[in-house]
Amino acid sequence: MAHCLEITEDTLQGVKLNILLINGGTEGLRRVFDGHVSPPNLQRFLTGKEPDINKLYQKRIINKSQWDKLYPPVGPPASKNFDISLLYVLLRSICGMPAPVTGWGAKPAPTDHSVEGAVAMIHWYRNKYYGHALMVEVDESSFESSWKEISDAIKQLGEDPSRVENLKATPLSVSDCLERLAKFDFSGEVNFHASKHHPGTREWVFSHVDDWFVDRSSDSRVLIITGNAGMGKSVIAAQLCKKMKERDFLGGIHFCQHNNQRRTKPELMLQSLARHLCDTLPGFKDILTGQLTSLSSTALANMSVEELFTHLLQEPTNMMADPGKNILLVVDALDECEYDGRNELLDVIISQFHKLPSWIKFLVTGRPENSMFDKLVHLRPFVRVRASDENNEKDIELFFKDNLRDLCPTAPSKRMFIASLAKLKDSCCMHTISLNSSKTIKAL
Repeated sequence: MAHCLEITEDTLQGVKLNILLINGGTEGLRRVFDGHVSPPNLQRFLTGKEPDINKLYQKRIINKSQWDKLYPPVGPPASKNFDISLLYVLLRSICGMPAPVTGWGAKPAPTDHSVEGAVAMIHWYRNKYYGHALMVEVDESSFESSWKEISDAIKQLGEDPSRVENLKATPLSVSDCLERLAKFDFSGEVNFHASKHHPGTREWVFSHVDDWFVDRSSDSRVLIITGNAGMGKSVIAAQLCKKMKERDFLGGIHFCQHNNQRRTKPELMLQSLARHLCDTLPGFKDILTGQLTSLSSTALANMSVEELFTHLLQEPTNMMADPGKNILLVVDALDECEYDGRNELLDVIISQFHKLPSWIKFLVTGRPENSMFDKLVHLRPFVRVRASDENNEKDIELFFKDNLRDLCPTAPSKRMFIASLAKLKDSCCMHTISLNSSKTIKAL
């Protein structure tokens, strides 16, 4: 017998039924409801029916989440936001739809081809396979009988029969569930920034990170590298990614970019980190796929950042055994992840990250003047790359020493020149510098 977290043929059949039921069934009931209440008249209709709907709310037939969809705090209501359960209650109790022969709440007879019978059939299966399901798996016999009854119902409600048959015939694999999640490829950024690293520099940072990362007894879960613009934080992050990948410790990476909206959306970042872990952490992919099979695309899209963190990272990793080593997630330029005036990923790290297994550690980079620094001050240790830091000045000295060999003919003058450059605060930026218009020095 397969383990409950393994993906089997029965699991994939259950996924197909959920797609048919939740996607097709919701659209079918919405089509019927819109026939009773046209979208332009929805708000006026709900306003007039508010006393009746409030009675359902007081009896807990409608919950708070559904109430907010009917009477949203901001903006008008829209039936596209109503789920099967809410549409069923509205059709049955508010729109005056007549009950099927078997009554509301009971499974209709397969021979009942009425609209109300189809509505009741979809709601009955919604409770069986989605609302009160114990497992996603559906055996072959149950799949065939359930498929026929659900598909007949949604076709009765106006669905194109060819689309139903296409869904049944389309092969479904484990990867189909994962394809719903965004995934960013940062190999180009890593290679670009890593190419700017000057050999021998930043070794003190790498040593500090390594000591922090390999210590499995430490309570420190997050390490923050802070420095002003141009201090080479992205170069450090890229080098650490390459080093950790070589040692099979790298779990996932994300390079934030303030002028790239997709990369600053916290929902997409969490999805991408989960996809990265599928490739780097053995066993994570199967568990995450099991998590996703119970979710429709709509439910996934409507999740808050905190819910996504729980569903995509917290729960799957907590289901796993300790791999016997720490795993590192890297987010570069976290201060640039602000979206719509908030940095929700930062908020999640602050409030939720401690819920992950102790073997997952997080390294982030950002500017010290940003609010990120104040919010994360309790998550020591920090690695601050300061212009006046002795280690930073030594890195700059080494950089100039290796790149200015031919500019100073005598050793004393060369040493004095390099030392004076190293102490210049602006020289810490180390971006492209032109010397006599003939020699260009790359970033640290």
